[in-house]
Order: sequence, then C-alpha cells, then structure tokens
Amino acid sequence: MMDYNTAIEYTHSLLRFGSRPGLERIKALLCALKDPQKKLSAVHIAGTNGKGSVCACLSKIFERKGLKTGLFISPYIVDFRERMQINSKFISKVDYAEAASEVKEAAESLDESLHPTEFEFVTAAALLWFSKMNCDVVVLETGLGGRLDSTNIFENPLCTVITSISTDHTAVLGDTIEKIAIEKCGIIKKDCPVVTCDGQPPKAMAVIETTAKNLGAPLKVVKKEDINLLFDTAFGIDLIYKGINIHQPLAGSFQAENTCLAVEAAKTAFPDISDDVISKGIERVRHPARFEVMSKSPLIILDGAHNDGGAKALSQSLENYLPGQRLFGICGMLKDKEYEKALSHLAPLFDEIITVTPKNSRALAAEELAECLKGKVKKVYPSAVDSGLVKRAVEAANGRPIVIFGSLYLAGEIYKYFS
Repeated sequence: MMDYNTAIEYTHSLLRFGSRPGLERIKALLCALKDPQKKLSAVHIAGTNGKGSVCACLSKIFERKGLKTGLFISPYIVDFRERMQINSKFISKVDYAEAASEVKEAAESLDESLHPTEFEFVTAAALLWFSKMNCDVVVLETGLGGRLDSTNIFENPLCTVITSISTDHTAVLGDTIEKIAIEKCGIIKKDCPVVTCDGQPPKAMAVIETTAKNLGAPLKVVKKEDINLLFDTAFGIDLIYKGINIHQPLAGSFQAENTCLAVEAAKTAFPDISDDVISKGIERVRHPARFEVMSKSPLIILDGAHNDGGAKALSQSLENYLPGQRLFGICGMLKDKEYEKALSHLAPLFDEIITVTPKNSRALAAEELAECLKGKVKKVYPSAVDSGLVKRAVEAANGRPIVIFGSLYLAGEIYKYFS
C-alpha cells in the first residue's frame, strides 16, 4: 500500500492525462472496484455558480439530521483532503492512502485506453471511501459541466440540483447559455426530482424545464417571491423562506437563492426533515473564499470570483456593503476562464490592483493580467505571491478596503498567510 505522500504524488501525476470529458473510464474503474456508488444515496449538484454553497448547506443540514454525510467538492482551497469529507471531517491521510492504493490497483487492471484522469481517480477514491464508511447520504458537486462529468454515475439520486447557470468553460461546454444548460442538465435522471431557481436566464430555464419533462423528473423551483430577505451584511444574511427563519453565515444577497435551493433539496431528499434541523444546520455553514472576511481592521475580503456570474455577484456585494468606497485589489486568474468578462464587472470598483500568477499550470501570467487591466483602473502592477504580498497590499491600500479575488487556487495560497 502507498503511504499518503506517495498517494498524493501519484494522484497529481495523473494531471498528464488532462481533462477528458466522458463516462466510459469512470464506469470501467468503478466496475473494477465493484461499483461502490451503487451502495450510496446521493444528492448531485451542477451549475455555474453556487454549487459549493449549496453543497455546504446540504451537508450541514444532513449532519444536523443525524445522517452520516459524505461530501465531495472541488477544487480544494488549502488541503487536498478537503475534497472528500464525512460529517465535516477531512479524509484521514491513512484512509486516502488506502483508497488511492485500491483505486490504482483497479486502474492498472484496465486497458490502457481506460486509464483515469486525476479527477476520475479522485472521484473513484471518494466513492470507495464513502461506501466503506457506510455513509447514509453523499452530497456531490460536479467538477465540469454535468452530462459527461465523472460524478454523473448515479442512476437514481435522491434528487439533483441545478444552480445558477452562466457562461464558463465555453471551450468545453459550449458557447451559448443553451449549450451550457444542456451539459448541466445531464445530471437530471428519469423520475428523479430536480430542484432549481426562477432566477435562471430564460433560455437556461427552458432547457431545464424541457429536460425534466422529457425524463418525467418532478421539477421544484425556488421562487424569489417566497424569499423574504431580512438582513444582509458582510457577515451573513437572515431570511425567511416558506415560514423557516434562517441565518446564513455566508455573505451576499445571492446566497439567499443558494440557501433556498439547499432547503428545497433537503426537503425533497428527506421529506420528514424538520424546519428546525434545516435552520440549525445552515447556521453552522462555512464555505471558504466566498466573500470571506479575513480581517476586519484593515478590512480584507477573499472571494473566489473567477467567471462572469461569480464576478457579477461579488460586484453587487461590494456595491451593497461598501457603497461609494474605492477599493484596493489583489487578483489572479486562470487563462482558460472568461477573465475579461469577470474583470468588466469588477475593475470599475477599484483604484488599484496588484496582479499575481496563481500556482497552477493553467494560470494567466500576472504581467498579462496587468496588461488586460490597464486603462480600466488607475494603477495596476504585477507582483509575486509570497509572505509579504498581503503586507505590501495593506501598506499600499492606506486604509482602503482590500479585496482578493479570482482563482480559487490563489485563495488557497493566500490562506497560508492568514494562519
């Protein structure tokens, strides 16, 4: 059996296979592992923005109900083991080494054409672990799209959730909202309930409705008129949804929609769940790098806004919580994201931005990002991501609020300097 460090090195070595959408490899791999997913009940979440927040809410609700709850998310922020959790506890190093060793052996038994990508390997390891640990329910976030994503191997999920859809990964998923929606709706299964929100773009909603109707999947829609947002601050929101009083620690008015998606999904998956369990579960939610206040004085906010929808949401939150204030930014992006669209929403709020290169092979160089921002903000310049970055930003900001935004890989690096 591999030890943990060897298992991680082997896992990351599979990056050489890149991203190859399709279910043939993951199905073959899981079959070689005796189909652990068939022993699990799942709630499956796809969408462009809000997936992580909905997953975080659902896992806490199910834990509060007393269910042994598995959670599979991506990407991780600080520790690789964040990707697979049971009742909010990361997989142990010993357990990951054991699961990875078993998956590696299964992969090596397959034809070379079926060799898994890194994401497929990690998905299989998570499902194997959840099965061995006898989880009552598993909450899964899709990695990319939905239809051909390696998480899309549950034939009869308790329910599926389609969060807000906007443009992202257009090279893989398609260049229109309809095409992207078709990919996301690939997780909807015959006769299995699906939950979404009425804030979807009309063309995306049409795809969701048609897909659900064709598959006989009962469609539940969270309606804005049912959400009564009471308080909206940088430290969380309070709302009433269908008679349930909820405090959501995650900031941003857009979190009201995500929260209610989780409420409907929880009630769909487990109709006997109580309103008290739901509210008490959600009030314990924490989701890193989603309008997260890292420091109150000076005010430093960290947000993984890296696409069009995420940038719109962050822009609205900043205008809401810091009206009229000019901001200081630290930004790093990946070159395969629609970073120009994201920056079009955010750049007008900033006087000054430091650009950095996230630690990822797909990173956009800090110098190139700086060129993209020239003329959009008063001052922009590239810098290294090191232990002095935040200190330099605080000094340069001179009292202005600091917003660190962009790739979640950047967020992971930044966390090290706040520990």
